[in-house]
Amino acid sequence: MWGDMKAITYIISGVILIILVPIALFLGFLHTNSMPKLYRSAVLMQMVSDSAASVDSGSAAADIVSAYAEHIKSDLVLEQVVLNLGLAGRAGQIFNGVGGSMSASSAAKLLSANIEVMVLPGEDGRIKITVRSLDADGSAQIANEIFTCYSGYCESNSVFGRVALVLVKSAEPAEMFCMSGFIINMSVACLFSVFVGIIGMVLFVKGVKLKVMQTRTG
Repeated sequence: MWGDMKAITYIISGVILIILVPIALFLGFLHTNSMPKLYRSAVLMQMVSDSAASVDSGSAAADIVSAYAEHIKSDLVLEQVVLNLGLAGRAGQIFNGVGGSMSASSAAKLLSANIEVMVLPGEDGRIKITVRSLDADGSAQIANEIFTCYSGYCESNSVFGRVALVLVKSAEPAEMFCMSGFIINMSVACLFSVFVGIIGMVLFVKGVKLKVMQTRTG
């Protein structure tokens, strides 16, 4: 009698665990899909210099471009972006999904943490600015405004020589891109489901074998 109950327990436990596999995957997908979606937009610009070390003069030009690129994330440029777009009252919502107003300085720091500046390979002085946010339309608007403010900054602060910025491609409505959190969550859900499924199969098979043995000996 005890052996029979043991076999039935194994079988039932195995079936339950196997049933939990698709449920775990489904719940993992729902949880991951409910996460805030992150969007990004990029503006592409080209730097043209009238100085002796112009954009056409090789490595010296690359140094000038890199030096200027460092100023894109400066407080002076980003605070102007914040003021022009009124981001102080909605930066938290746009970048973190948390509402509330903040100072222009704090909003600029938050903006700085969500932009990427890349000097493209080559000697043509191209710079790509990518903005990440939770707002599909806001990312493009912010990226384009950064170009506008930075262009004005370069005109009034030509430390390295007379520099002009040319807009190569304006930022378009943002495209959603896969967050690392999505991959991590789904990987954990899959690994957990596989682990549970294996245990379920082992218990089920063990229960069936035990039941068969009991039937033969009985």
